[in-house]
Amino acid sequence: MPPRNTMPLDAFRPDHEELKKLALAETDPAQYTRFAPICKGPLFAVLVLVYAGVIAVPSLVVRGIKELLRGSR
Repeated sequence: MPPRNTMPLDAFRPDHEELKKLALAETDPAQYTRFAPICKGPLFAVLVLVYAGVIAVPSLVVRGIKELLRGSR
């Protein structure tokens, strides 16, 4: 696995474990409702994506701060 923090935006990218968990969730029949909004039409899908983007901002800030603190040690 390549070293992290090679670019400024790397702090905001999911790591291998997060990607693995998402891939497993996408194929789990018990979690299909998490990924169902895309089937309700394009307008609903766009609204969900906008909402997800707004909700993701605090998470990205926290992840960035954690990476900055981790890199300064």
